[in-house]
Amino acid sequence: IHDKKRFNRIIEVLEGNYIVYPEKGKKNSFRLVKEGDIKELHLGYHRGLIIMSYDARLYQRSIESLASKASHFSQDNDFMALQETGGSKVDAHLYLNYKQMGTMLSHLANNQFWEPLSWLGQFASWSELDIQIKQRELLLTGFTIVDSTGRHFLDPINGLQHIEHDVVNIIPFNTNLLLSMGLSKNFPKGGSVSKILAKIKVDPNDLLGHFEGEIALVGNGSFSATDNYWFVAKASDAEKLRHLLGELSKATNGKIANHGKYRYRQVKYDKLIPDLFGKAFSKMTNNWYVFLGEYVIFGNSPQSLTNFTRYYDTGKTLDLYEGFEEVSDNISESSNLLLLLKPRDLLDNGSNTLLDTATARKLQNYSTSINNLQGM
Repeated sequence: IHDKKRFNRIIEVLEGNYIVYPEKGKKNSFRLVKEGDIKELHLGYHRGLIIMSYDARLYQRSIESLASKASHFSQDNDFMALQETGGSKVDAHLYLNYKQMGTMLSHLANNQFWEPLSWLGQFASWSELDIQIKQRELLLTGFTIVDSTGRHFLDPINGLQHIEHDVVNIIPFNTNLLLSMGLSKNFPKGGSVSKILAKIKVDPNDLLGHFEGEIALVGNGSFSATDNYWFVAKASDAEKLRHLLGELSKATNGKIANHGKYRYRQVKYDKLIPDLFGKAFSKMTNNWYVFLGEYVIFGNSPQSLTNFTRYYDTGKTLDLYEGFEEVSDNISESSNLLLLLKPRDLLDNGSNTLLDTATARKLQNYSTSINNLQGM
């Protein structure tokens, strides 16, 4: 805010809800306290910026950092390039620095989820989102940038044609996490997957050639659960892919399980999916699979596949869920990556939550607002 009068006006408005104390010896700094609340919000106006935090030390370090000559993220070339893309007639701008995402999550997430979330640090360089506040929705549109290192998650799918995200037609109606993206043969192949595939005289690219267009990570349970996560992919030739996976199952001494009309098979190599498609799919570790038409579904156990097929057979799929319609209206027809989340599921206070217990409890203060968000 370049006009200090606007900051003074903000203070006047806050005085209606807080007791405002000027910070002794600190120009343009205030302590805000709500009656009956022991927490203090530190807020100030410094060099054209509003800085605020509940942590007094963090607030002071921010002021000192602003006054120092140390390098600042605003001098980052990627940030400066992205800053030019922001819209002017919006309610707010949100900037995401993926390089620091890991550090942030390490303070908020349960330790058991650090590895599955670590891929976010390599997702891209920066994102800028323009936020528009409507009566019943938040609209976020923007740009994401990658640097020249070629090490980002987005690099392999850069330039891919858009996909239809047809996976919503077969996945459970109560899906709370969906990562649907275009398939690229440029995914870095990790681990020992090449050695495993050599057992049936197939290399990773040959196997990927039997997939078509869309791959997805799907979840409908708690973040610590394994039986509520699936990898879903569309086959270019389902019979050929069925044959290849069957040979791979035999070569790795995978098991077979029958359930009604379905036969489940296992590929006994725990990192098959993340080695082929990246760390974003590291929830998949046990590689039981079944075919549903032109789609192959991987789960972490026979029970996991039974959970999935039960939704499918009873027609309880996401595309038919009334609450999904409003969200789906805003899905771009030209996208090659879709991330769908249900924020309310982050509020589980038990050990299953993605967030640590202390953070989850703090979010409970905003549970009404968060529960009103049907999806993002």
